[in-house]
Amino acid sequence: MTDPKQIVPKLLDLKHQDLTRRLSAVMTELKIIEAKQAELAAERARLDQQDPSFARLSLQHGYGRYLQARSDALSAQQRALQDSASRLQQELKETICSQSVLAELSQT
Repeated sequence: MTDPKQIVPKLLDLKHQDLTRRLSAVMTELKIIEAKQAELAAERARLDQQDPSFARLSLQHGYGRYLQARSDALSAQQRALQDSASRLQQELKETICSQSVLAELSQT
C-alpha cells in the first residue's frame, strides 16, 4: 500500500498537470478567437472598400449586420474564456502554493 505522505503530493501534482493542460487549451481557444476576429476585421475592411451602388449597399448592410453579430458573439466567447483562464490561473497558484507548503513540511 502507498504511504499516505506520498499520496497528497502525487494528487497535487496531478491537479497541477490537469490545470496546466486546461489552461493551455483555453489559451489556444483564445488565440483561435483572436484569429477569427482579425479575419472579421479584414472582411469588414474589404466590404467598406467596395463600390457603393444601391443593390450592393443593401446586400452589404445585411452582410454587415451578420459580421457584427459574429463579432459580438466572438467577443462574448472571448470574455468567457478569459474569465475561465483567470479562474484556472488562480487555482494553479493555489496548487503551487499548496505544493510548496507541503514540500516545506516534508523537509522538516
